[in-house]
Amino acid sequence: MKKTSKLILYKLIIDKVRNKPCTFKEIDEYLSDTTIHGEDLSISKRTFNRYQQEISQIFGVDISYNFATEVYEIEFSESENVTNRLIEALDTFTALNMDNSISKYIELEKKPVAGTENLHPILNAVKQKKVMVFHYHKYWQNTKQIRTIHPYLLKEHGNRWYVIGKDPESNKIRSFGLDRIKDIIIQGNTFNIDKTFDRSTYFKDSFGIMMGSDYLKPKKVVLEFTVSQGKYVKSLPLHHSQRVIEDNEERLVIELNLVFTFDFYQELLSHGEFVKVLEPKEVRQEMAYRLKEALKHYQND
Repeated sequence: MKKTSKLILYKLIIDKVRNKPCTFKEIDEYLSDTTIHGEDLSISKRTFNRYQQEISQIFGVDISYNFATEVYEIEFSESENVTNRLIEALDTFTALNMDNSISKYIELEKKPVAGTENLHPILNAVKQKKVMVFHYHKYWQNTKQIRTIHPYLLKEHGNRWYVIGKDPESNKIRSFGLDRIKDIIIQGNTFNIDKTFDRSTYFKDSFGIMMGSDYLKPKKVVLEFTVSQGKYVKSLPLHHSQRVIEDNEERLVIELNLVFTFDFYQELLSHGEFVKVLEPKEVRQEMAYRLKEALKHYQND
């Protein structure tokens, strides 16, 4: 079986068991009714047992047998967020590879995804605690800088990837966009992670990748959305702290608790006339200023 077909087969098995615990016979019947490029997907019990192990190793999804009910069930590992993202990616992969003649039915984004070629070497540096040196090009500068960091983790935000780590020169935690990193050198020397750094809480109060100044503390912000925009905000919360205060036929009011950074204000601006800041006063004033500045671009037309 081709590698692409095998990955799709893994996904079909996960879908079947995830939807409802089932017997091996039900799984095999489900696969027998599906083909990939005309290829029969029916498998033996022995092959299925091998696929169980491979699915666990690749995706962190454990398919276990419940002897009491005599069915197979899904058990997720501790890295459930990573597992879900892998499955999401496999959903797209499966849809694009089930049939060779789909190009006229699907329109993909034409903008390139930059920086993903750096994911593998940087992830290895993070895992092995290896010092990393690279050229970095900031958007607002024409020259490249040589940077050295102790990479702690990789983070995704806004369809971009970032590496988070300590800059040994400034002794501060920094973030670097992978799409602006070039000429990576993974050095042989290792480092110890700062004991004060906690990856599970470091971004807890931030919106996106920016942390703001050290003295900034999370504060409450109350936002009002139109009914139609509120539906989007409820289906895709702005922040993990989001709490619904009021939800009726006239408006949606939510409360967030976070640090007011540049990317948070960018998010508010992206909602245009469909959002209103109710409190605090400092956020209302900042939004009013930014909207007035934006309006100046059109007043002299």
